[in-house]
Amino acid sequence: MSIKVIRGSLDTLALLLFLSPDTYITSSLIRDRFKEIKPGTLRKKLETLVSQDVVEKLKKTGDRAGDDRTEYKLTAKGEKIRAEMVTYASKILKPENEED
Repeated sequence: MSIKVIRGSLDTLALLLFLSPDTYITSSLIRDRFKEIKPGTLRKKLETLVSQDVVEKLKKTGDRAGDDRTEYKLTAKGEKIRAEMVTYASKILKPENEED
């Protein structure tokens, strides 16, 4: 597996951890937080997560040209996946000599 693939997977995980199941987050805030990801790549990741029903997309139309915006939040499925990832990561990162 290449470093590029690993980095892409980690970026997707970070995105899922950043998104909220309770509140929509604007695409501009997401772009600000993930500046190291090219905008086209970030958009594609979000669209893939939307198509997999992991993330919900809401388009808001503004009164004037340029006021339109897109917002995202985790779906119930996305929240479940995120919880599973956090549990899995904590098991992996837990020192062997540490007891439950």
